[in-house]
Amino acid sequence: MKKFILMGLIALVPLAGLPQENQKSVSKYKTKEGAAYSSNPNIPQQTKPLPSINKKSFKKKSIVNQEVEAWNIYKQKDYPKACTLFLELYKKKSSTSMAEGAYYSCTKAKNTKPLLALRGSPAFDEVWNKNLAQKNFNQERYARALFYKPDLFPQLENTHTSSVTLGFSGRFKSGEDGLDHLNSIMLPSLSFKQGLSDLSQIQFKLSHVMLKTGQADNLSLIGSPANPPGAFTFGPTEKLAHGLLPEISFIHEGPSRIELGSGTTPIGGKIFPLPTGFFKISFWWNKAFVSLRLFAEPTDESLLSYTGLKDPYTDDDWGRVLRFGGVADHNVTLGERWNLSSQILWNYLKGSHVKGNQTFGLREQIGRVWKTSVFENIIVGPFVQYQNYHRDLSHFTFGHGGYFSPKHFVQGGFGALFQSQDVKKTIFEGNVNVGLQHIRKPKTPYFPFNNDGRFYATKNQTGPSVSGNLSAMTLVSSHFTPELGVNFRYGDDYKDIAGGLNLHYFFGKRKNLVRTDMNHP
Repeated sequence: MKKFILMGLIALVPLAGLPQENQKSVSKYKTKEGAAYSSNPNIPQQTKPLPSINKKSFKKKSIVNQEVEAWNIYKQKDYPKACTLFLELYKKKSSTSMAEGAYYSCTKAKNTKPLLALRGSPAFDEVWNKNLAQKNFNQERYARALFYKPDLFPQLENTHTSSVTLGFSGRFKSGEDGLDHLNSIMLPSLSFKQGLSDLSQIQFKLSHVMLKTGQADNLSLIGSPANPPGAFTFGPTEKLAHGLLPEISFIHEGPSRIELGSGTTPIGGKIFPLPTGFFKISFWWNKAFVSLRLFAEPTDESLLSYTGLKDPYTDDDWGRVLRFGGVADHNVTLGERWNLSSQILWNYLKGSHVKGNQTFGLREQIGRVWKTSVFENIIVGPFVQYQNYHRDLSHFTFGHGGYFSPKHFVQGGFGALFQSQDVKKTIFEGNVNVGLQHIRKPKTPYFPFNNDGRFYATKNQTGPSVSGNLSAMTLVSSHFTPELGVNFRYGDDYKDIAGGLNLHYFFGKRKNLVRTDMNHP
């Protein structure tokens, strides 16, 4: 499962009261007539509902007092009326305060169509761009925030600068030597990120990968063993000493965020590599986030599923399983203190001389939200997860894929997600999940393409599970930052631990780091 990452979405306009920008502009009007309507805290406030506006008397008032009355109607939450008044007032006086009044009241009234007619006016465009910039900043879409108002966020200076990253990472996955055990080392990986425009970036990455599964026992069920199994005719594949992983990716921050990339399975394995790729689109609303990701990606759970093996009895190759499918994520804020996240996925899996398979999964989590001066979000709550595969192809005889594929996988427990405050010199994020899981593997033939009557037995397993990850980076100088990352998963008879170090160099001077700088080694 891909990990969840919470998007901190903040409403654009305060729920009550005047926008902060306008309190000063209105409070200066201290006329006798304005005293009854002014929002200045030092002047008596209107305690009764405002009377309906007499259009004739309203028009006789000065433009100053008309604006004061419009703002007080806004404060009474009669947004449609305030919207109408500010649109008329803006025609008379194209000031920043009138533009703010029109923008906030019409937005609150959910009547934004008339605002489009004001575009092109300098005062209104200033307010429009400022609010769009703030909205994108709150959604952590910093490239768009700077695009609309580059002078509004000095703390984001050079966050779009080019950079180069040198990475080192390793992974240990438990299992039987020669079968599902896998050690993986990327030493090194080198990537270069370059801006193509204010809203677009491209990244090139090349990694040197070394894989090792160990030496299979002569009695191991691998390839095409006879009945009973005999000695290997050929030496089984034990490792990939030198492989290459090329990748290229692109991101564009339009009204929605579009990401796409391409690469290959490891070059240098027993089977010729295949191209991989992905396309992802993300949407933001005031309190919700939705993304859809389509992909063709490798299955890096064993040497068989990742690069393929040679059959030690026939010397035929098989394996190198690709996943084709999609995953949709949804995240919504419920009130002020709760968050609901959902994920649904479907994959079709196919490898060289591996039986086709498909999987469906979903996950739901609801959590209580806390915010502190250090943490932008801490979310704690229960989760439930389910996944099933059409076939169990987790074994290593010919036709199987060597990847985890139970008939039923059910997991439930409590999860905690945490994110530090963003746009800081030090940032970090991670999550921890603790619970119980149940795995059911059905009776399945040794050879899915040519059943000879031998079967792997049904297996049911229930036990505890723990998983989590942590990434952190700190700005050592205005150009250089290290990033550390660790991932782990524990279950009955299962361990999967990975970690890495990235060294980032920014060509432009940076004041702060942002979450999009993270590569999650």
